[in-house]
Amino acid sequence: MYSSLTSGATSHKNISESSNFILRAYYSNNNVLFAFCFANELFFVVLYLSSFGFTGSVRMVLWVLAVLTGPICTGKQIINCIQFANASKSLAQVDIEERKHSKKN
Repeated sequence: MYSSLTSGATSHKNISESSNFILRAYYSNNNVLFAFCFANELFFVVLYLSSFGFTGSVRMVLWVLAVLTGPICTGKQIINCIQFANASKSLAQVDIEERKHSKKN
């Protein structure tokens, strides 16, 4: 979010057509965005609940939820890494431009 604001964007969710196709797909549909965020958080809640050693049907429900939300959580973490890489590049570009400007003055 910080890198978006330093580059003049009004929101970190405004993705240009030239940006990564995964991020464009992620931010272009609010339902997809919600599903990824919800499944990501649910996966971690399920992992936490699994630590209590439930047995029987509760354990089975937790296992099924983990299997269903795990791949989505993995996808969300990949998206996070892509966002981190893009933000790093953006901040580096802003820094380079500021240094060029300060050397001219």
